[in-house]
Amino acid sequence: DLGRASLRGGVSASDQNTYLTAAWIVLGMYAADVPVLPVGSYDLTIALPAAIGASQLLRLDVPYSAEYLPTGLGRSTLAQLAEQTGGSLLAPGDPGALTGDRRAWRVPLLVLALVAFLASVTARMFVRSQFRRS
Repeated sequence: DLGRASLRGGVSASDQNTYLTAAWIVLGMYAADVPVLPVGSYDLTIALPAAIGASQLLRLDVPYSAEYLPTGLGRSTLAQLAEQTGGSLLAPGDPGALTGDRRAWRVPLLVLALVAFLASVTARMFVRSQFRRS
């Protein structure tokens, strides 16, 4: 029965290959003991029976440890640091928090564009007048 077969596979990193066997738990679900791997992404090759697809190459991602994930304590510490340095903490998920006042740059950029345009027209007129003289 293909549904109850154990699966063989391998996890490969740049410098190591680890082989494992996954045991059947329930229909479509298998479990395997994977050795401790450093944080990162690995290639996982699963050897399936030919009747259901043969070998499959998948991606196995090992996340950061729980102590490195953001916590409530980390947010309050960050808020204290932001306050001490004259900043403020942005609200999570607030898309408007990063938008600035675009009008502050509008006038200087328009003046710069006008100056660049006039310099371009002047340079072309100067070059054209040099060709007419010769």
